[in-house]
Amino acid sequence: MKLNIPIIAMTVHSLVGKQECCYKEGMNGYVPKPFKQAVLLEAIKTVMNKDIPILKEI
Repeated sequence: MKLNIPIIAMTVHSLVGKQECCYKEGMNGYVPKPFKQAVLLEAIKTVMNKDIPILKEI
């Protein structure tokens, strides 16, 4: 289908280099656990504001 759907990675631990690894693998956002609601909502807003082709169709 070749869709570009935004993905936010949620990790169990905030390890050094984990965020960079997630972005390298193609994730659009990153939220380490435990997280606060405001952090998750900000990550969602950030991903939704990026220039992602699939979002333009919605």
